[in-house]
Amino acid sequence: MKEFPMPELATALNVKPNADGKEAFAIRTTPKRLLLLGATDLGASHAAYRLLREMGCRWFFPDPAWEVVPTAPKLEWNRDITDRPAMLSRVIWFEAGSGGALPETNYQNWRRRNGAAESIQINGGHALFSVISLFPEEFKSHPEYYARNADGTPNTGDLELTNPAVRKLILEYCRRAFKDNPKADMVSIDPTDSHTHSQSPEALKTPYSDQIFGVANEVARMLQKDFPGKQVGLYSYNAHWDPPSFKLEPNVHVQMTCMSITPKYTGEQRAQLWPQRSSNLGVYEYYSVFLWSGDSLPGSYTNDVRGSRKHIKEDLINKGVISMSAESTSSWGSNGRGYYFANMFFWNPDVDVDAQLADFYEKDFGPAGPAMKRYYDLLDPAKEPLMGGHVFGLAFKYRTYARRREYVGILSCCMR
Repeated sequence: MKEFPMPELATALNVKPNADGKEAFAIRTTPKRLLLLGATDLGASHAAYRLLREMGCRWFFPDPAWEVVPTAPKLEWNRDITDRPAMLSRVIWFEAGSGGALPETNYQNWRRRNGAAESIQINGGHALFSVISLFPEEFKSHPEYYARNADGTPNTGDLELTNPAVRKLILEYCRRAFKDNPKADMVSIDPTDSHTHSQSPEALKTPYSDQIFGVANEVARMLQKDFPGKQVGLYSYNAHWDPPSFKLEPNVHVQMTCMSITPKYTGEQRAQLWPQRSSNLGVYEYYSVFLWSGDSLPGSYTNDVRGSRKHIKEDLINKGVISMSAESTSSWGSNGRGYYFANMFFWNPDVDVDAQLADFYEKDFGPAGPAMKRYYDLLDPAKEPLMGGHVFGLAFKYRTYARRREYVGILSCCMR
């Protein structure tokens, strides 16, 4: 944008204080030139790949076999596009990795080409125990800094948040995090993946959500003073699934999860309360966990494409959610269609679903498209298919027919 100043695009490419706009782009057509403009380098990349997608290029799944680059002897373009994502941070990640260096490269290419990115890099994972590693001598000299087990012994993997000295160490930990990595957007203080934190008499007087989110507010106020624009992140999870009894600072980012142990509030009550406590919310969802699903058919609930769109639009984006962290598996055979469309909806939940599904079948499978549509319709989670011999038999039948149609299509092209 700095290289091609266009005052009329100042609003369209404006980057707001919460990073909304870092991915904004504009495509502008004039009689003698085509401009691809981004508010940042990331926006410029989105502009380039958006133009390619408008020209018919597709990258459905992360492998060259699923790449579609049409032949076009004459390229014509006469449209203007201005866009930015509806959700600021959109990450589908794999709990066990992509499967190696090459699959990871292919996946990163898929992300870039399909506009999967982060205006703000979320950091909310379990990290608070790192304070112990950073200050080993302090904890060795002061065992009271550790959380207490029910029998009074120290829990050496957790912190006693009611101790003011511990909270000072947490503040220093966060200061050092940004001094060591000044380009980071966020530091995490999410506690250990446990539902039993300190059982000391002092800790038991205060709900754990009030303890950990209270510390988050202390960190947030320090960041506002010493590191303006930086944020502190953590989950709403397990023992701190419930919202606190007070409002959070605007630079506390909370990713809501579905995992909870003995919550005070129902899910519906929690959904109503969190927006009252925070204006900076994200979600952490489980698209596919191998131990739960085995990557078996019918696959992730995201394969219910229309249901996925409704959830992303109505339950997330329309309610102000700005980030998605989707724990998944690199299971593109059973879940690829769901991942592809979920990522599309993160950017724009108002796309024409029927048109995009037709595009998927036509460009992804060619002559085999109608058979693969029947295959996906058969296994649509929205229909709650009974996964038995009949369904599997039909699924194999549709795939066999699709392979024959694809083969006939290839022969037809070769004989022209």
